Amino acid sequence: MSTGILFKSIIDEVTDLEKQEIIPAVCDVLSYTHTGNRITGSRIVSMLQARGYFSSGPRLRKMINYIRTHNLCAQRVVVAAGNGYYLTADRHEVQDQIDGLNSRIDSMRAVVDALLAQKQNLERNTPLSDR
Repeated sequence: MSTGILFKSIIDEVTDLEKQEIIPAVCDVLSYTHTGNRITGSRIVSMLQARGYFSSGPRLRKMINYIRTHNLCAQRVVVAAGNGYYLTADRHEVQDQIDGLNSRIDSMRAVVDALLAQKQNLERNTPLSDR
């Protein structure tokens, strides 16, 4: 499998199998977590692989995003921290997660803006015959 194909399979939208079987399993695992009892992404991936499912860190993050955007952990929110995932109903923890995500978005926007400026510089300084 070429790197491009592997990368595409990692970033593809969630599959029907993930929606019907794997995501409910992830929600079940998360249901036992809380602030003081977190579970790492690698542990979740290992648990899924032990059940015979293909999984990876990027695929898990895609599924976690799906869980969050579809509010699949009713009454609680999935929080991602450096030392694992957990569910919370604490509004302050949720706000901290929102603030952290907004900070990452701001950083990414700054990189995109810098890359656009660098691309424009390249275009201005590249002869038409080399474009």
